[in-house]
Amino acid sequence: MPKISQSKLDGKVLAFIRDRGLVPENSILYVALSGGPDSVCLFDILYDLKDKLKIEIRACHFNHKVRGVDSEKDKDFVIQLTKKYGVLLEVGERDSKNAIKNELDARNLRYAYFEKILKSGGGDLLALGHNANDTAETMLMRIIRGSGLKGLSSILPRRKKFIRPLLPFSRDEILEYLKSKNIKYRTDKTNLLPLYTRNQIRLEIIPELKKYNPNIIETLAREASSLATDYGFICSEAQKLKNKFSFEKGEYSIYREEFLRYHPSLQRESIRLILEELVVANDVTEDQINKCILLIAKGSGGKILVLPHSLRLTLKGGKIYVFTYTDLHDPKGSPRDR
Repeated sequence: MPKISQSKLDGKVLAFIRDRGLVPENSILYVALSGGPDSVCLFDILYDLKDKLKIEIRACHFNHKVRGVDSEKDKDFVIQLTKKYGVLLEVGERDSKNAIKNELDARNLRYAYFEKILKSGGGDLLALGHNANDTAETMLMRIIRGSGLKGLSSILPRRKKFIRPLLPFSRDEILEYLKSKNIKYRTDKTNLLPLYTRNQIRLEIIPELKKYNPNIIETLAREASSLATDYGFICSEAQKLKNKFSFEKGEYSIYREEFLRYHPSLQRESIRLILEELVVANDVTEDQINKCILLIAKGSGGKILVLPHSLRLTLKGGKIYVFTYTDLHDPKGSPRDR
């Protein structure tokens, strides 16, 4: 069993996993292995920690097929790496009918593949290589585009069955770890070009911010972590308000006066929880939430608020109704007659 030092990255990762309870004993843990430095570092550390954590390590790789020969080289690199470690590898590839136009398309396909692996029963959890730099970049991106507390909380250490053991640690620490162990990795050259918003933030905005705060990565990551803690508390309290809604035949309802007795933060978050549950989505925007709260505050009875994903919110008889438009509702999308 490799010696683990508390002062080195592997020891810090072990402490973080244990402090956050990220990986229960006897788990089968998949590592999303792209071949890049973050995922290779994560894979090596978790492999060394597997006996201490009493878990089984497996790996998976998704080939987006967007970088031609380089994508194939990434896949071959991952295959050889996992053979060297003696770790089971599963490989998925993008179907040609699924076009990738932007980063979100690539992410959605990748996560759909990860979900498929977990749902197949082959694994309990899946580890991703997100780190402090990713947290800082995501936070800045959401500030620029506009985001509420949920967005500013950025990336969480655990979301459902996805865990991020490298989240508190910087890319510099990761690269230093790989260098100290002479571990090779693949470099995605597109990450070095300002093609997307995230790349522009990484290559242009963060270097400028470092002139004002050399530790901007650590500062932003720390702020995001603090916000995530606060947001977690608000979510738990908002869930209590959500539970006060009646739910019947796919429709949530509550008396408006009762709803308005709660703090605005809980009002907003409870509506978000309901909307996301009704459509099993996590892309409900702040603008949509604002429109819901504004309608409720005005008390405009009979007016229908039309939202994406066939979502609707309306007021009738002193009650708030939230539902999805179906044939159970009249053509205008208002609640069916009672």
